[in-house]
Amino acid sequence: MAPGEGAVTAAVFHTPTGRSTPTHLLTGSADGSLSIWGVGGEWTCLKTFKAHTKEVTGVAVHPSGRVALSISRDGTLRIWDLVKGRSTFATKLPQAAEAITFSPSGDVYALLAGAVLSMHSVAAESSTALATLSHERRVLCHAFHGEDVLLTGCDDGSLHAWSIPVSGCMGGSPGGGAGLHTQSRER
Repeated sequence: MAPGEGAVTAAVFHTPTGRSTPTHLLTGSADGSLSIWGVGGEWTCLKTFKAHTKEVTGVAVHPSGRVALSISRDGTLRIWDLVKGRSTFATKLPQAAEAITFSPSGDVYALLAGAVLSMHSVAAESSTALATLSHERRVLCHAFHGEDVLLTGCDDGSLHAWSIPVSGCMGGSPGGGAGLHTQSRER
């Protein structure tokens, strides 16, 4: 299972609304390619894209299954139209990102780079962050819990729960933490 050259470096399943099992898998590879796989019974590579010039570090599929995001060590974020099978937008990031995740509604995505997790609107015409969640230590993972809570786990063993009021997040100052509250639990 590797139509791209080298290791699979990022992967995410897509499970359509109303189904209990995934229908597709999106993978990113060390050669910068993305592949879409059918996962019902036989694992078939449906399409491979030349996506980035360096290793893909993260992929996210929108809840609709029609759009995906990819990030890479080349410092870019790309938006993919999965129906047409092509990249529709690319932007250079301030620094290479390590992980990316859509919120459950798909209205917001979170972008992780070191000790900073930034939240962005899908509808915005700029890549300006709605909010920036800064941590004292490197963030290793993050996950949305519904639309109003974001969990982050850091390399010191701490877990942070960020309360993101829908109006607070959208109305907060760009790049700031207005409307965001955190609770952390140390190991």
